[in-house]
Amino acid sequence: VKRIFNKDAPCLIEKCSFYGVYQPRVYEVPFLAFAHFADVVADLGLPVDAQLEDVRIATRYVCSLTLVQLEMLFARVADEYDRTHLCFHATFAYTLLHFGYELQENQIMFKTSGGGKPIDWAIGAMIYEINQDPLLSVPLPVVHNGSLRVV
Repeated sequence: VKRIFNKDAPCLIEKCSFYGVYQPRVYEVPFLAFAHFADVVADLGLPVDAQLEDVRIATRYVCSLTLVQLEMLFARVADEYDRTHLCFHATFAYTLLHFGYELQENQIMFKTSGGGKPIDWAIGAMIYEINQDPLLSVPLPVVHNGSLRVV
């Protein structure tokens, strides 16, 4: 799977992830992996705070199973396609996060929802923008009973 990421492609700027595409610095802050990433981790039977090493080990285990074993041990994965393709999806997700984006251990969290609401690309984009703009991360003043207070 690593070959499809073409990490050796020319990079015209300081930092590229793969195919010569710019990757913003992720710093040492937690990275929220949602949508399909979180679904795959849940299908592997891992918790939301699973680390990349946990994903690697679980992926290796799933990929070592025969189809009969997979059907029996992962029957809780309701969708047959998701179950029978779990090895591929888990391998791709792990390789993208670890090799492609070079995320580190203790830097990632897998979630499908937050505050009872589903997390999708739009929420992910909003979270990203809020974290990038220092003005958006400052509490907003609120007028309450004629006086100004910060919440």
